[in-house]
Amino acid sequence: MRALVAADSALPAAKAFDSTLAAVGGNPEGRGGFGGFGAPRPAPTFVGVNGTLTSQLNALENGDMAPTPSMLAAYAGACNDLKTVVTNWLAANGAALTALNAALTQAGLKPMAAAAPAMAVPDCGAVAGGRGR
Repeated sequence: MRALVAADSALPAAKAFDSTLAAVGGNPEGRGGFGGFGAPRPAPTFVGVNGTLTSQLNALENGDMAPTPSMLAAYAGACNDLKTVVTNWLAANGAALTALNAALTQAGLKPMAAAAPAMAVPDCGAVAGGRGR
């Protein structure tokens, strides 16, 4: 019974960490909709960026020409979204995980290990202005 009470004390931190992971990962069941004109753009997620880059790759492979300036601009935007998502993941794997582990340790539970290897933030500079591919 005492172990259940200890586990319950870590539950808010576990729920907060789970919400952080869901916000970074996205919904694998669908990329989500859009809110229409004037609606705020949702934060990028791994699922959303994967879908965007896959669509861009398919469009490029279906063409028989070099990428257009608008395609390069779209790729640069997707790269910047990926940069945001990776940065958010690193924060979740760092500070957010540290907060969860503090709550788990305080509750007498085993802390979670950080994901390894660490993910590198992409360098989108080569794509900006259409210089990269």
